[in-house]
Amino acid sequence: MVREFNLINDLGQKYSLMDPKNYAFFEKPDGLGYSYTNTYQKIGNTYITSSSKLLQGSETGNLYFEKYENYRNLIDFIYGSTKLVLEYIIPYENSLKTFYRDIQITNISKSDKETNGYLVSSVTFTNLSLWYDKIIKQYIIENDNSCTLWDFYFDSYFPSYSSRDLDYINDGHVDASIELNIDGEVNNTVIKLYVEGELYQEVKIKTLISQNEKLCYSSKENNFYIKKRQTNGTYVDLFDLNVINFENDNVIRIPPKKQCRLTISADDVINSANLIVYSYYVSV
Repeated sequence: MVREFNLINDLGQKYSLMDPKNYAFFEKPDGLGYSYTNTYQKIGNTYITSSSKLLQGSETGNLYFEKYENYRNLIDFIYGSTKLVLEYIIPYENSLKTFYRDIQITNISKSDKETNGYLVSSVTFTNLSLWYDKIIKQYIIENDNSCTLWDFYFDSYFPSYSSRDLDYINDGHVDASIELNIDGEVNNTVIKLYVEGELYQEVKIKTLISQNEKLCYSSKENNFYIKKRQTNGTYVDLFDLNVINFENDNVIRIPPKKQCRLTISADDVINSANLIVYSYYVSV
C-alpha cells in the first residue's frame, strides 16, 4: 500500500492526485514535515529559547498528466472552488489514517509534454492550517432523555456509533475544536466541557430553535460561529448580547492528552444532534 493524496473542494468533490490517466499524479512531495523559527537568549554559557514560531510551510512536488485535458480540468476544479483541502491518506502498519489540511495552490507550471508522453507541472500547496482529522458522531436521542453526553477519554477508543457515549483520544498536538448541529425544536442549549472532572468551559445559548430549524456551532480557529439555520436555508447570526454572554469564553477547546467530557443539554428534549471533533497535528 502507498500513501494517497487528493484535493477536495467546498462541495465535497475530489480531484485525485494518484491517477495520471484521468486526473494527475503527485510525485516526490516535499514539505510534509515542519519547521520553526526560534530566537534565543544567552544565559552564561547556555542558551534558552525566548520565542518560537511555527512557519507556515507548503507542500511542493510535480504533477504528471497523461492528457492536456487533465491539466485544464484541474485548473477548472481550482477556480470553481472557494476552498481547497489536501487529503493525505497514510497506510500505517495496521490501518489507514486520513488527515486533511486547508491549502491554497499558489503555483502551478505548464510547459510541453516530455519525451515520456507526460505533461509535468511543478506545484505548490501553501498551508492555511495544521493537519487535522475528523471524528463524526451522529446521535438520535430517545424520548425519555433530555441530555446528550459525549465522553472524551484520553487513552480510550472510539466505539460503535450506536453508543450513547463517545470515547475519544485527542492525540493531536494542540487543542481540538468542534462543530455541533442540533435539530429543533430545542430551547436554551448549554454546552459544557469538563477537564479532569472539573468544569472548564460553559457556553449558554439562550434562544429557541424552532422545529425544522437547526442550531449550528463551531469553535474552529478560522471559522468560529454560533448561528441558526432557518427553514428556508438562510442563516441568522446568534452572536448577540441577548443570546450569548460576551464576557464568557464561548470557544470550546478540547485539550490534548487529558480526560475530558463534553455535555450538551437544553430545557427540553434534544431529538437529534451531529458532532464533529477536529484534532490538529503539526506533522503526521
